[in-house]
Amino acid sequence: MKILLFLFLFGCIACKSDKVVSEKSLDQGVENKADPLIEDQCNRPIRSGIEGMVTFLEGDAMPGPDGPMAKPHAVQREIWICQPLKRLDVPSQEGVFFQIDQNRVVVSKLSTKEGCYRISLDPGIYSVLIKEGDKGWFANLFDQNDLIQPIIIESGRIAKMDLLINYKAAY
Repeated sequence: MKILLFLFLFGCIACKSDKVVSEKSLDQGVENKADPLIEDQCNRPIRSGIEGMVTFLEGDAMPGPDGPMAKPHAVQREIWICQPLKRLDVPSQEGVFFQIDQNRVVVSKLSTKEGCYRISLDPGIYSVLIKEGDKGWFANLFDQNDLIQPIIIESGRIAKMDLLINYKAAY
C-alpha cells in the first residue's frame, strides 16, 4: 500500500513539475514542439465557456463523381461573442455578413493559426460571429427563434462549437 501511495505522489509531482516548465516556457515565449500546452491554447483550463475549431471552405463542396470535393482547412480568425442577436434586428449583407453594434459585444478572441479557440464565458445565451475582414461579421447558422449562431453556456461546462466559414463554397 505504501508503495502505491509513493508511486501516486511521485507521479503527481512529476506532472506538476512538467506543467511549471510549460508555463515558464509560455511566459518566455519559448516554443516547445513536444509540449501540447504550448502549441495549443485550447488546453488552458476554464470553468465554463466555449471551444472549437475555425475552418474555411472554398470551391466545389458538392459530393459527386466529377472529382475531389473541397475540404475545409483551419484558419486564424477573430471570434466575437455577443449578447443574443436576432437576424432581423442586425443589418446584414448577403444574409451572412452582419454589422455588429459594439455595445452588444461581450468578448472577442483570436483563434490560433491551427484554428483552435477557447473562451471563458459566464452562463447564458450568446451569438457567435467571426470577423471576416471588411465584409463584416460572418455567421451562417440561425435557430428557430431567428437568433444568429446561438450557443447556450451552462455553469461548469464547456460548450463545443466548430465554426465553418463557407461563403466561398459551392454546394
